[in-house]
Amino acid sequence: LSDIQAAIRFKNEMRQAGHSIDLILSGASEAWLARKELVASGVGVLLTPTKQMPSDFDRLRARDDAAALLQQADVAVILSTDDLNVRRLRQQAAWAVAHGLDYRHAIAAVTHRPAEVFGLKDRGLIATGKRADLVLWSHDPLQVEATADAVWIAGELQDLETRQLELAKRYKKPAASH
Repeated sequence: LSDIQAAIRFKNEMRQAGHSIDLILSGASEAWLARKELVASGVGVLLTPTKQMPSDFDRLRARDDAAALLQQADVAVILSTDDLNVRRLRQQAAWAVAHGLDYRHAIAAVTHRPAEVFGLKDRGLIATGKRADLVLWSHDPLQVEATADAVWIAGELQDLETRQLELAKRYKKPAASH
């Protein structure tokens, strides 16, 4: 918590000195304790929901519902995988929803909230004048079994054929008819 408070103080001191600095805290497990200060200073938080548990002295007051508590206080929350396995991002969002984060806020925390916080004004929302990066899901994207039926990047439909699918087609035996 003291590191979080120090970062907020630093941002406020820079603002008072006439300097503008954008700040987002990553892995701040105890950020929920500083909700009011985060909102007042405009500092956002990048969380990995499945890693919000006490594991060392810097995380003694970590909670599974940290994303929900921050969102309820109107702190900008971004969800992350905390590693390079971006395919798990939907699972992180589902975990946050299971622990109280509003579904719409969870979707925002992996779409337009990161774009907004990082100044990518043309991304993250479906609207006129925005870059068209879209995924059409088979059903609820926060369900593990959901698959991407179609993907558009910058408005261009992407080919979803992969080497793995090609090999499956080649070697998969046809189902026996009864």
